Amino acid sequence: MPARKLPTPRDAATARRILLDGLARDADIFVLVNEIAPLHPPNNTFPGEVFLRVAADALEWCGASREQPLALEGIRERFLPECTFRGRQNHKLQFAVLAAAALRGGAEPDLLDEVAWWQTDEF
Repeated sequence: MPARKLPTPRDAATARRILLDGLARDADIFVLVNEIAPLHPPNNTFPGEVFLRVAADALEWCGASREQPLALEGIRERFLPECTFRGRQNHKLQFAVLAAAALRGGAEPDLLDEVAWWQTDEF
């Protein structure tokens, strides 16, 4: 049985490029999801962990800090107004935002444990 192909640094660079190029052209989030989907191996958090690092960099760039925190209340409405989340989806968004903040602060979130709790392959 052949081994599964694991994501490479080139795959990570491709995922970042697709995300950042899409954001720069104000692409619809659902279009970006479709562009990125082929990079996602089954039962793997890739490219989610790449995007968490991009989000951590964005938090640093915007100057979020203890003195000037980024308000989580209404964050979806401000940054993803075209998306609606229900139930567990709200938890997933909250986890992603808090995980990015943790990365920025130097803590490594346990992605596999969190995603296993979701019982889906959609990180």
